Formats: sequence, C-alpha cells, structure tokens
Amino acid sequence: MKSYKLVLFGVVLASLFSCIQCSKCTSEVSNKADETSLGESLKNGDVQNGSAQLEWEQISLGASKTEFKSAAAVLLQQKLSEIEDLFQCGILQGAWVISPLKNSLVEHTSKGKLSWCQISSFNIETSGRISSVRGEFLENILVQLQFKFVASQYDILQEELESRFGKGEIRKLTEETVTGKHMNSFLLWKVNGITWGLKKGNPETTLIVQNARKLMSLPIATDSEGKGAPAKTDLSDIGISGSPYDVNLDDIADPPANDTAADNAADSDSDV
Repeated sequence: MKSYKLVLFGVVLASLFSCIQCSKCTSEVSNKADETSLGESLKNGDVQNGSAQLEWEQISLGASKTEFKSAAAVLLQQKLSEIEDLFQCGILQGAWVISPLKNSLVEHTSKGKLSWCQISSFNIETSGRISSVRGEFLENILVQLQFKFVASQYDILQEELESRFGKGEIRKLTEETVTGKHMNSFLLWKVNGITWGLKKGNPETTLIVQNARKLMSLPIATDSEGKGAPAKTDLSDIGISGSPYDVNLDDIADPPANDTAADNAADSDSDV
C-alpha cells in the first residue's frame, strides 16, 4: 500500500511538472511571437466611383524633372518661366521608405541614382494651400512627391483623400531623424501600386505620394556595425540639403515580379 501511494505521489508530481513546463512553453512562445510580430501589409484600394481627381494628381509619378517643374508651377498658380530659378535641386544619398511589416521607415541607399527638386511658396504670390512641393527622382524619373501644408490642413486633406480612395489605414511607424527615433502616426493608402501617405506634424502636415516598387530596387542601408538599422543620410530635417523629413514609403507596394534585387533586399520589402 505504501508503495502504491509513492507511485501515485510520483505520478501527481510528474503531472504537475508537465503542466508547469507546458505553461512555461506556451508563455515563451506567446512572448516571442509578441516580440517579433510584424505589421500587416496595406490593403489594395481603388479610386472611388464618381470621385473628382485630386489637385495633387496633376503631378504624375514617372514624369521627368522638366515635367515635374511645370506641373508644380501650375499648382502654385505660376508660369514656370517666372519661378524656375526658385527651384532647389540636388543629389540624394538615400530615400526613407515606409515598411508596414516592420512598422517603421526603412532607408534605401541611392547608389548615385537618386536626386531631388523642391520649391517653396515663400515669396510667391499664390492663393494655393501648398507650402512646398518636392519631387524625388530615380534615374531622373519621378518616384516620390512630398507636399507640405500648414498643420491645420490635415483634416481637410484627409476628407479629400478618403473621398477619392476610401478610408485610409492608420499606422504607427518608427521614424528616425537627426534628433533621434520617434513614433509617428501615418494615414496610408495603396492604390494601383502607388502609396499615398498623410502625416500630421508640428508645424506642418505632409502628403506623400510614392512608387514603392521603384525604390525597392535600391539596397537597404546598414549602420556601421551592419545591423541593418536606418542611417540618416543628410541634414534635411533642419533644412540643409536632402529631403525635408526624408519620409518615404517603401514596401507598401507589391514586390515586382522576378526582381532579384527587391527579393533580396530585406524581409521588410516583401509580402506586402
């Protein structure tokens, strides 16, 4: 009888130990999943039936620098010949691209293929809402647009974008600037492979339009230790050269078919 009780006691202990171990395993798996969980890709949207073309669609991605300047002049209610010398242009070292899967902005390096042109409405007589318009070019083809407005324009722009593309998706994304890393909210759409992003900042609201597929062909930047963390490429955030904010959208678009460079870029540039 004593032997039976010992056996029974051993069975109970083994069962308890097994339950503890199982609970621990479940917890570890759950925690690991929480730590490594990625964001979700953006849903494909469509232009709403009967919607009016947005003012910002007057500048088409794929345009040349000359075409970009001409269209930007129209938005500012000017003739290009009268304001062309007000454009600032230069070379970009890299482009920041939104990765919904990584919930962050990922920098893709230029390899000498990226450039930019920008014009501000400062000292230009216009009744338009734009504070500045910027084009970024990959091998002289427009792949990204950035429009700046006063912060109070955010709600109006959101309403216009949603009337055109439907409800946007709010994403919290880690953004890296010269002042450090920050978590910011973006309202995003993906329509016909083109990304539209709206960000409310202080003192500016930024509207971003990007051909993510094109920029995905560029390699992802790595830090000096090769960890793959974004590295700030210029001082644009304080108005010195480069992109003002360098906020670009990347792997929101579907990866290009049979594009080896894009396939090998990083996990953040796939399955979106």
